[in-house]
Amino acid sequence: MDRPEALRLAATLHAGRLASMEGEGYVQDDEVVEAVMKLADKIQQEAVKRRPKINVSAEALAKAAVQK
Repeated sequence: MDRPEALRLAATLHAGRLASMEGEGYVQDDEVVEAVMKLADKIQQEAVKRRPKINVSAEALAKAAVQK
C-alpha cells in the first residue's frame, strides 16, 4: 500500500469522529493532521507486514530476462 492510499484510508477512518469534535472546539486542525498521519503510518506498516515475501536474487532475475 502506498502512502497516498494509506492517507486516504486514514482520513476516511478519522473523518467522522474528528470533524464532529473539531466543530465543538475539542480538536484543532494540526491535531487532526497529526492523527491522520500517524494512522497512515500504522496502515502502511501493517500493509508491509501482510505483503507476501518474494525472495528473488538479482542473478535469478537476470537469468529470467535472458531466457525471454
